[in-house]
Amino acid sequence: MNSKKLSAVFIILAMVFVTSVQFISPTETKASVIEDSIILTPRSSDVVITKKIVASNGSLLEFYNTYSEETFSVIVEVTNTASEVLHNASMTSPEINVTDMREIISQSVYEEEWFKILGNGSQFFGDINPGQSKSVSYTIGFEEEYYDTVIQKEFFTFSATNMTFNWGNSTEDVSYSNEIDFRVFEVAPTVRVEKFFVVNGANTLDGRQAFILQEEVVNVTVRIVIKNFIPYDINLTCNDTDPSPNFTFDDSSILEFNTSLLLPNQEFSYSYEITPVENGTFTLDPCEISVTYLNNGTVKEFTSNSPKIELYMPIYDGDDWTLKMPLISVEKYFVIFEENLDGDLVEKYYKKLEVFNTTEEPIKIMINVTNTGSVVAYNITIEETQFNDWVFETDFLEIWTIKELAQGQNLTRFYTVTPIILGSFKFEPTKVTFSYKNQLTLVHVMDQTIYSCIIELTISFDVPEVDLSTQWWIAIGISIGVVVFTVIPLVIAFVTFKGRRKTQKGM
Repeated sequence: MNSKKLSAVFIILAMVFVTSVQFISPTETKASVIEDSIILTPRSSDVVITKKIVASNGSLLEFYNTYSEETFSVIVEVTNTASEVLHNASMTSPEINVTDMREIISQSVYEEEWFKILGNGSQFFGDINPGQSKSVSYTIGFEEEYYDTVIQKEFFTFSATNMTFNWGNSTEDVSYSNEIDFRVFEVAPTVRVEKFFVVNGANTLDGRQAFILQEEVVNVTVRIVIKNFIPYDINLTCNDTDPSPNFTFDDSSILEFNTSLLLPNQEFSYSYEITPVENGTFTLDPCEISVTYLNNGTVKEFTSNSPKIELYMPIYDGDDWTLKMPLISVEKYFVIFEENLDGDLVEKYYKKLEVFNTTEEPIKIMINVTNTGSVVAYNITIEETQFNDWVFETDFLEIWTIKELAQGQNLTRFYTVTPIILGSFKFEPTKVTFSYKNQLTLVHVMDQTIYSCIIELTISFDVPEVDLSTQWWIAIGISIGVVVFTVIPLVIAFVTFKGRRKTQKGM
């Protein structure tokens, strides 16, 4: 092997060795580019960030008492008190996406859909000169469908806003604001006083109006519920109104009560028994309470509602359903005018009807609602489903209403359809809603529903009838034509051809 070949072999082996080293030791190569992470220590004395809630009176607070229907603002302000310029300043408020706070506040389990947060809680400022201030703001509200969840949670903490920046010598730094806290009440600051009836151990309706059968001997409980929506502890005293002479009770002293240290969002209830003296309808006077704010000694008065109670005789309390509720029937027909035996045009009613596509007159549809029962129906509404306008042209159709239908009364309404295409069509049931008074409890039963039958309309293609006498003449004409133009020429040709053949044979 000559020297040139040996040199080539050595060069090839050297290249293979270098390449192998690079593939075998990649970690050593990469390790040289990895640097230690930078730990930023805030210079709070140089960069000041404040985060405040704007109260309804304009005050700037770090803790705020709000309520579910209120929207309030948050202002975050940064001030550069250093002698150097802050470069690439970028502010971030984690609560703009509240789930991000879980990494900052371990106990945070807030959901984004609870809040309505609008505005710029995060922003890039760029440079901030010495003595200069920059700010961002956003609003916090609450989604109505989550009011109960938010009120149950009650206390909220939104974590600190942070701002990252560079000093003039390119040193990276960060500063943090304070946290903000707020408490959410059900309603605006007030003390709510509600007065209820509890009849035979259960609230009737919403407790503000009670109905009692006249023949029943009952004990009626008056219940007073007080809830503190003021963000301070309170003391309260009450002196309820004497319900005599319509009711009796054991001791007038039961009308007075008091409690101390009712905390925010805390509820207090009190009750006493009364017995109706006579039949009739009675309204109790409201309950007045006096509230003392323990933070500053302010005294305010609050008033309850006035509950109503009625002792009555039922209109009917038997088992016959025909006497308990309206007997509503709904009929639906196609209305067609046809001749009777005397030749007069009379209305005919059909639930199934077939017409030809040559029908030019609109087809009338009748809806009849009748009450055959003894109980009056009221707030009656008639709703009909309309076909698409490329199937039928529809006229005079609307949602019809009537105040009431007494026994034997009826309501009839009409509309028309004109067919546009062929086919068989089923008209959906007419929907009728109505209300009535329960004859035993005298409570109004709302929005009862009843439907009509389905009616069916078929549009067929009209094939005209043919006059048979005309067909006979046409057949005769065709036959004559065949004889004249086909048979006779064939006979003439045959005779001529036969004569020629005889001449040829004689030659």
